[in-house]
Amino acid sequence: LNFSSLLIAKSIVLPLSIPNTTKESVTIQTASLSTGTGSAFSIESVQSALPHQLLPGGTIIVNIRFSPTVVQLYGDTLVLAVSLPC
Repeated sequence: LNFSSLLIAKSIVLPLSIPNTTKESVTIQTASLSTGTGSAFSIESVQSALPHQLLPGGTIIVNIRFSPTVVQLYGDTLVLAVSLPC
């Protein structure tokens, strides 16, 4: 996601679309952020309650909030715990 330039002490929420490109249903157990550079990112909401079964070709939306506190470069990683069928 590109949050572009944002004033300090302001925040913005952008949607992140996560598709299931496999031919199998997968279950997203949890979603978290790895807390990369700074802690300016947070998960605002997830389209569906977790755990969530994501069908082939389906998509789930995770809304990510960015709230910078100082002028610097920021980065983070969304981590999904996913169960695959056996």
